[in-house]
Parts: sequence; C-alpha cells; structure tokens
Amino acid sequence: MSRIQWYGPTLVLLMAVLLVMIGGPRLVQNIYYAHERATIKLTSETLEQSDLLVNMNEAFRAIAQRVQPSVVSIQTYDKHPGRNKRQRLLGKRYHWFFKSPFDNRDDGEDNDFENDDDLDQFNRPREVGGGSGWVYDTKGHIITNYHVVRLGTDPDGRIAQKIEVEFHNGDKRLAKVVGTDPDTDVAVLKVEGDGLHPASLADQRVRQGDMVFAFGSPLGFDFSMSQGIVSAKNRKLGLIRSRSILGALLGYENYIQTDAAINRGNSGGPMTNIFGQVVAMNSAIATRDVFGQGFLGLGFAIPIDMVRDSVNQIIADGRVTRGWLGIEFRPLSKNQAASFGYTGKALLVNRVLEGPAEKAGLIRPDLILKFNGEAIVDGDRFRRAVARMRPGSKVELEIFRDGESKTIAVVLGEKPSKYSISRSPVGPDRGHDGDDSTLRIRKLGIEKVSTMSSDLAETFGLKFRAGVLIRKIRPNSIAAGEPGNGLKPGQIITAIQNTPIKSVQDLIKAFDEAKNGQVVNLSVVDRDGNDQFVFLDLLRTE
Repeated sequence: MSRIQWYGPTLVLLMAVLLVMIGGPRLVQNIYYAHERATIKLTSETLEQSDLLVNMNEAFRAIAQRVQPSVVSIQTYDKHPGRNKRQRLLGKRYHWFFKSPFDNRDDGEDNDFENDDDLDQFNRPREVGGGSGWVYDTKGHIITNYHVVRLGTDPDGRIAQKIEVEFHNGDKRLAKVVGTDPDTDVAVLKVEGDGLHPASLADQRVRQGDMVFAFGSPLGFDFSMSQGIVSAKNRKLGLIRSRSILGALLGYENYIQTDAAINRGNSGGPMTNIFGQVVAMNSAIATRDVFGQGFLGLGFAIPIDMVRDSVNQIIADGRVTRGWLGIEFRPLSKNQAASFGYTGKALLVNRVLEGPAEKAGLIRPDLILKFNGEAIVDGDRFRRAVARMRPGSKVELEIFRDGESKTIAVVLGEKPSKYSISRSPVGPDRGHDGDDSTLRIRKLGIEKVSTMSSDLAETFGLKFRAGVLIRKIRPNSIAAGEPGNGLKPGQIITAIQNTPIKSVQDLIKAFDEAKNGQVVNLSVVDRDGNDQFVFLDLLRTE
C-alpha cells in the first residue's frame, strides 16, 4: 500500500507532463492564431478608418484622371529598304524573267508609269520605333523627345517618314514635325482636329524629395502610370553630344533624377507633380541591360522650364535660337583660381573667338566671376544661362583681371549652327517633286494600269467590268499595302471613294483630289470576279 502512495504523485506528474507535451503545441498554436486574428482585425479596422490613406488613394486616382487625356502614344514609321540603282537596272534588263502575265510591254498601251526615277522612298512605311508625348495646347501641338521621332542614334539624323499619334480614347492621327531642338532633345509635332486636352504646366520647380508621377507607354504598355520621388536634380549624363570637325559638340543637360519607373517607350511622356501639373519630360534611364530595357530605379527627365523655352520658340519661329558669347572656358577650383590671385570659384577664359566677347573686350586669361549679378556655380549652369538669353540681349559679366574685379557689358550674338548638335534642315526627305500628271500614281506604287476593255478581258481570261486593270505594283509600296489588304496585278479598280472609275484618267484625277494623309477606299474586282474593298493610306505623296 505504501508503494502505491509513493509512486502515485509521480505517476500523476508524469501523466500531466505527457498531456502538456501532447496538447501544449496545439494550445500554443491556438493562442498564436487567436492573437494573429485579433491583430489582423485591428489593423484592418485601422486601415479602413484611415482618412489619410483613403485621401491619398483618391488623390492618385484624380491625378491619373487629370493627366491621362493629355498623354499620347507615338509610333514612328520609315520606308522599306528600297531597290538600289543596280537592282533597278537589273530588273529592267531582265524584266522578261520577272514580269507577270499582266505586265505586257508589247500591247501598245500608253499607261506604263514606270521609269528610272527612284520612287522607293514613297513605299509603304514600316514601324521602326515609338515613344510617348503630351498635348501642349488646343492648336494640336504635341511635345515629345527629339530622339523619339529621329531615325537611328545619329543626333543629326533623319526624321521618321510617318508619325502616328494615338490618344487615350483610341483616336489616331497623323502628325507632322513643326520643329526640333536636338540640343535639348525636344521635338514639337502637330495634329489636326479638335477635342484635345492640353496638359497643365507647373510654374514652380520641383525639389529633392517631391513626389512625382511618370506617364507614357513603357515597353509598349500604353498609357501607364508610375510613382516615385525626385531623387536628385541637375544631373548631367553626356547623352546629348555629337562630333564635328570642331571637336565634341555638347547639348544642354539638366536632368531631374527620379525613382519612378521609367523604361523604353516612356521617352517623351510627361512627369507631373501631385497636382497633375507637368514638371518635366521623361527622357532617359540608367541600365545595365544589354538591350537597354532594364529599370534600375534611375530615371531622368528634362525640367519643364527647359522644355517650355524650346517649345515656345519652335512654335513661334520654327526653330530655336540661343545667345552666344564666343568663348571657350574651363571651370576652376578655389585652389586653381588662387594661382591667378583670386580666392573663390571662377571660370577661366581659355580662348576668345571672333564674336560678341571679343568686341566687348574679353581676353584670355580673364576669370568670369558673375553672370548678370549671379555668382558662377559651375560651367554647365553658365552655358545654360547664356543659351537661355535671346540673341541681341545685353548681359553683364563680372571678371577678374590683373588682381582687380571689373564689369564688362556684352551684347550676345546668335549661336552659330556649326556649334550646335544638328546642322541639317528639319523634316523628312520628300524626294523629287516631278510635275507630270502620273507622279502621285507612281509614288503610290502603281507602275502600270490600263483602261479595261473587252479585248483585255479576253486576253487575260477575265470577266469584263468597266474600270482600270492593274498591270504592275511596286513591292513594299503604299499600293501593295499590308498583307491581305493591297492592290495586286489582275485586279480591276471600279470605284474610289464611291466615285466610279472608268478610265486611267479617272484614276489619276481621283488620286490627285485625295488629300495627303487620307485613307481612301477602293472598290476592286479580283481575278475570280469577286468584289472587295481595299484601303490605302496616302502618306507623304504630295
């Protein structure tokens, strides 16, 4: 009996320990779950009752609704690679080998439009690039980057043959180039029509830490919006530059750095503040991706004051003019300036060119201390300050010479084109402007047609229909169209824009009366006698 009393408490203790070992983890888990559930409920109620978060979310939505109607997506097109002179000569020499049954040169017809002119430049354009932009005013001006509408990477390159602007509502319009400013990477386009919603421009400059929003079409995802802050200001990347016989030519850079997501396709799109006002234009990214498409949290945008200066001049005058001193200079540190007897930062005049500074009496090695009363901060800001002034403006330079400071007045000249990034006329090469009545037909790519007759129908085994028989179409031309929608030899054109076509002269007249940039519909009959419509986009065929 005593043994049972002795082991009894121990047995009870062991049973209790066993129960805790078995049920304890489950009990702890239940307690932890209950605590988590209570925490989730409490935080959910806190979030739902947070006026700050609700107001911030509504503000973001409002910014999108305010800005999106002003944002556009831009697609650029260029001509298909054409035949070179040698290929055209070979095609002419061995025409008998390549000709179609409908291209008969011995039938006495007088409607062979083909000649030795190079009309491949008017071929149907192919998509070559794209970007973003935004509406500047109700007159149809669209703002984007110069590199969006330029072909290739050459700063002095050619403008795309066709530029198409798509609005947020799906409306697409052709745009023409009003002017460009390669020195700041700005381009001004223009579309026709109304119903535009201009963006609102900010009057105040952003500061580091300000919240910003980037709009555009990154990687083809149209009308996207991203959010971030101003990471830094006054960034110089060395992107706007070119080489000439004068050496390296530099543009004007003063980028705003942001961590708002910017990728390829965002270029030209607006960057706004919390009020939906444009503070900058998206322009560049820093990336290590070999394809240049990777976002690393470093995006760059052109400040709106630089954009506005260029845009307003382009709209008013078709080009941008800048003030010019006519000197070559280099920034000096305090230690370097001390070697000239001056304590502080300054710009050393290395060379005085023939121009305004020489006339005003500036010499080498003067030190420039102030520009219009403001102390020199660095060389880039000095260049931009001079460039912002209009030619003919009178400015004051405080200089240091022979141990003394003095003020010199200078009347700025206009910056010569040889010192600018771009030295070529704006706009695409339109080719020659022949004046014969068939020129537009040939530009479209219709190289041979005939007025339909019973004899032709019998010769080619076709059912007779009044109209114009297509005999030859230039490959890749506008007339050749996209796959499945273009003109082909053997088809008969019976009407254009519902106007009956009964002769070649009717055809020439109809195309001459059609407006450049207009999409026209053609009623055609195929070789099997079936009626169908073909749509042609009359691009740059004036």
